[in-house]
Amino acid sequence: MSCADDQLCSCLFVCRMRYCKLTERGCEDLASALQSQHSSLRELDLSYSDLGDSGVKLLSAALRDPNCKLTTLKMWRCELTKRCCEDLASALQSQHSSLTEMDLSLNSLGDSGVKLLSAALRDPKCKLTTLKCQKGQTMEWQESENRPIRSAKAGVSPGSAVQEMPYRNLCPQAMDRSARMSWCRLTEKCCEDLASALQSQHSSLRQLDLNHNNLGDSGVKLLSAALRDPNCKLTTLK
Repeated sequence: MSCADDQLCSCLFVCRMRYCKLTERGCEDLASALQSQHSSLRELDLSYSDLGDSGVKLLSAALRDPNCKLTTLKMWRCELTKRCCEDLASALQSQHSSLTEMDLSLNSLGDSGVKLLSAALRDPKCKLTTLKCQKGQTMEWQESENRPIRSAKAGVSPGSAVQEMPYRNLCPQAMDRSARMSWCRLTEKCCEDLASALQSQHSSLRQLDLNHNNLGDSGVKLLSAALRDPNCKLTTLK
């Protein structure tokens, strides 16, 4: 890396490359830059590219590097599957990872992918406060972040009943600790793992959005049991 490259790395904090048609090849160069001792990059947006699971594997290795200072990683519709979740989970559990926000929306992670990410959330070394994996997005979620939370809603498949539970331990600091997994084709199979993560003493999750998934009654039953656990800090469940 040249002196000019070093200077550029040291002053670049945000890098947005949406719709840049990046592939696995581009990830190799990005990973190298992130691991540079001169890198000061905090936010990286690679959305709407063809990174694939192999590209994320390279980026995940960079996240585990002590030189990497990245706190926000966005990868909307990057052709990702459950296969990349093992690498991402490993990165999140690294003591060197400084990642606090990760957006994997519009990817097909499935139950098994969520299972791996849930395990990472239970790790005390995981610093993640915001995880977004939704399959679709509406303005309702954007607006609700600025409104006081009065209740938690457990949304199941269309036509199912929605139960409201009183909020607890609500505090302003909790507002940004959220996981959004709507439209992710999740089923009741993932609820046991999510419930386990919510009951972990290390979990700091406050908001969980599971709208437009087929969790079923048995899935909601598992999540309801987690809400009764004293370790659960969740204030909003949709």
